[in-house]
Amino acid sequence: MFMNNKILLLALILTFSSCSIFQNTKTFTQDIDSSAIESNDVLQKFLGTYEIEVFNLPDGGDGKFSMKVTKEGDALKTTFTTEEASQTIDIVGTEVEEGILYIDIYIKSYGINTAFEIYVEGDQVTGYLADMFELQGVKYPLIESDENISKNISSLISGDYAITMYDVPSYGEIDARIKIFLNENVFNSEVSYFNGES
Repeated sequence: MFMNNKILLLALILTFSSCSIFQNTKTFTQDIDSSAIESNDVLQKFLGTYEIEVFNLPDGGDGKFSMKVTKEGDALKTTFTTEEASQTIDIVGTEVEEGILYIDIYIKSYGINTAFEIYVEGDQVTGYLADMFELQGVKYPLIESDENISKNISSLISGDYAITMYDVPSYGEIDARIKIFLNENVFNSEVSYFNGES
């Protein structure tokens, strides 16, 4: 009896220690993968459409700006999405330094070069215009047009899927086939069930 208890205790110790080894290995691997993804493209955080309000401008009011930051090669490009801002301000350049987005601008009416200094935390935006006028706003993710659907993404979704639906009222079990495909940059699907009827 004493020998059986020792064997049982040894088996439990080996089981628990081997499980903890796998668990630690899995967690370690996940940490490595996520850090590799984060370091892959540090500019991704800044891509999007910005709706910004700048407070207490020299004319006594607040200014609203809408701009789009996109990636062009290895650099960022900013464009105003409203005609009014485009007519009064030229965008000279866009860069990221120490985790801060700088959009260099030329204000035509004052004849000066200055910059938006933007801090991005998720979808919230804060910062300054010309180092003295506080700003805040929201950043929305970029929505790609149908022409820019990545082939990699479509290859993950496109395909034939066989599914079985259980406990369907009046039918019981139903076998179905769903075919998802890309046609002229639009996802389409076909569903077949029972004896192949659509």
